[in-house]
Amino acid sequence: MKKKSLHDVVTYPRMGFLLPLVFLLLGTWHFLFEDDPDHLSLTSAGGHCLLEATQVGDIKATLEERENGTISFLFSPLCALTPEGQGILTQVTLQTVLPEETAFEQGTVFRLWKYEPMWMAWQPQKEAYEEGGFFVISKPLVSQTTFWAVGTWREREITTQARQSLSSLLQAPPQGAVGYRAAVTQANAGEDFVVVNDVFEEGGCGGEMLVTSKTTVTSLEATIEGGTERVVVQWFLKDGCETGQRLHAVAQE
Repeated sequence: MKKKSLHDVVTYPRMGFLLPLVFLLLGTWHFLFEDDPDHLSLTSAGGHCLLEATQVGDIKATLEERENGTISFLFSPLCALTPEGQGILTQVTLQTVLPEETAFEQGTVFRLWKYEPMWMAWQPQKEAYEEGGFFVISKPLVSQTTFWAVGTWREREITTQARQSLSSLLQAPPQGAVGYRAAVTQANAGEDFVVVNDVFEEGGCGGEMLVTSKTTVTSLEATIEGGTERVVVQWFLKDGCETGQRLHAVAQE
């Protein structure tokens, strides 16, 4: 009797069976390795502002360059990101071109600044870094119009008046307050405010700060040498403190 070869023993599938498998593998490859359809990459018309992000939901975004004619410590252009629609941008990377250092005095310190609506002021971004001629910063989430720009930075001193202003604000908490976070901002005459300290004081009921999703803001300004100092308090609201408790600062370690 003729012995069967390996070819005779093994049954090979027909091409009709293989085709769906091939298409499945190709689709998986495309999903894993091709461009992410939710990835957003934008460059402003002048090439000074760049954005990389992931789109979540029905959202579109525009990236513009705007002239700066009034803020002396910021350079033109200001980068303006405007999201539109019912969605958010996550895993956001913002970039802007570095200035030519030869045009400034030796020792000039540059920072990437971002406007923080909660503090009503520009805040230097400590986590920003330089890469390939750009200042780069990453944010986990962007859901509203965002402004950023490169500018110079200098050390600023908080005055003794700031503590008095904070005390006045804490004596008139909004209804339902259970926690607060205070920041100090300053502005030269006729200019925008900058954040000097965004953790000037934190507190809550019995000295324990409770962070909630419902918030409000109060502020108080005082004239200082060369400009204005503003203390801003972000209040966290819920049911208010329990009977016998009062709002005061978290104990410092």
